Amino acid sequence: MGIKISDVKSMNDLLNLYASYDNNDNRKLEVGEIPLDTIRFYDRTGDNALSKWEVMTAVNQIQRAVIFSDLQIREQRTVEENIERIFVSGSVYFWNTVDVREGDLKINATLQGLEWKQGTRLFFHPNGKIAGGQLSKNTVIQGIQWESGLGTWSRISLHENGRISFGIPAKDTMIQGMKLRGATTNEGKHTGVFFYPEGIVKQGFLAEDTYVQGMTFRGDQEIRFHRNGKVEGGTLSMAGQSIMGIKFSGIATFYEDGMIHEALLHEDTVINGVKFKAPTGKEPSPGLYYQMLFFPDGKVCKATLAEDTVLKGIKFKGGEEIAFHMNGNVLQGVLAEDAVIKGVPCKGGARINLTKKGIVFTAHTVLPE
Repeated sequence: MGIKISDVKSMNDLLNLYASYDNNDNRKLEVGEIPLDTIRFYDRTGDNALSKWEVMTAVNQIQRAVIFSDLQIREQRTVEENIERIFVSGSVYFWNTVDVREGDLKINATLQGLEWKQGTRLFFHPNGKIAGGQLSKNTVIQGIQWESGLGTWSRISLHENGRISFGIPAKDTMIQGMKLRGATTNEGKHTGVFFYPEGIVKQGFLAEDTYVQGMTFRGDQEIRFHRNGKVEGGTLSMAGQSIMGIKFSGIATFYEDGMIHEALLHEDTVINGVKFKAPTGKEPSPGLYYQMLFFPDGKVCKATLAEDTVLKGIKFKGGEEIAFHMNGNVLQGVLAEDAVIKGVPCKGGARINLTKKGIVFTAHTVLPE
């Protein structure tokens, strides 16, 4: 058997009582959860259920001592009455504490300094802070006006510290030196801005071509940032932008220290004595993948050879993808001719995989397309 009302002698006991019997998690003890006679004896509102404040009052009566002060009981009653006033009956769910987890608003309600729209499902963090919902009107929060009139598109989300996590600006807006797209474009779809808890932009859509950290990124495209504020990825606005002395085009991604991670070559390019191929726009679909991948130290991780190339005494086929280990040795590639590699005979045209020490561990024939 779980704890009984007569056993409650602290707030923890009260929470354990509800955890034991409140099967539908509505913060009331109802018929079927505890005996009807008990409910009738302590029910002060005539709703055939016991709210926490009613149980707190009953505990003082049973124990003949002040387990819960009048102030505690009044505050608990106010909380419960506000929940009943604001939220649709049966829509409210709670965390394991006394705090609301989520619920549907039955009126426009001002909570935590913001006015929320009737009918929205409002979510809360475990610390009681609002996690998200739809505002009743366009509202300025943290210096930015946020859109409210696009239905579920215009929900905003907040971090536990109260800072914006996600929202759609009501119009194209300058945020951290960038003009980011707002709800006036494309009816708000794909225009939202995400933030880290510290307030740094995590992701958004540029409203115009924008110069950021030495590169120009294309407007109307997504741009992403690492938590330290460095660009994580975006679409280069101009073909042939120079990054680390190499010309790139299209989508580019970066490591947290700003080093290039992935991008498309603008033209065939020699890097560390190896010529790598750029896409021509005529590749078959799905065809070969010409995106270049780099290790954090700037060495090539994966790319496409522009021509037959001898690496560590092995000739690899041009026009095929090649991958490297971090120590610079080949991880994978397609042989341009028959070869014996450290005693292992391999046929020309085979895709081989090698260990960091250059030992073959698999070799597969590449079938014609």
